[in-house]
Amino acid sequence: MRDRQGRRHPASSSSRVVGAAVAVAALAFVAKVALLGALLAIGEVFLAKLRLFRVPELLAGSFLLAVLAVTASYFLAPVTGSVG
Repeated sequence: MRDRQGRRHPASSSSRVVGAAVAVAALAFVAKVALLGALLAIGEVFLAKLRLFRVPELLAGSFLLAVLAVTASYFLAPVTGSVG
């Protein structure tokens, strides 16, 4: 842009610089959000796999507790029947 005397207006070149800076900042923001999203997804998948691999251990523990409960109920049940 030029003013009435034909001189360049300083705002025209600085507005281009500001526009370029905003574009670079927007791209950097999008890249940061994408990177953090990818890291979050990787962490969630890792934790889900850890939980999945612990399922057999938890099932074995619950089965053992069930067997102990049945055994205890058998031994601690009152004796019914007549003495002959």
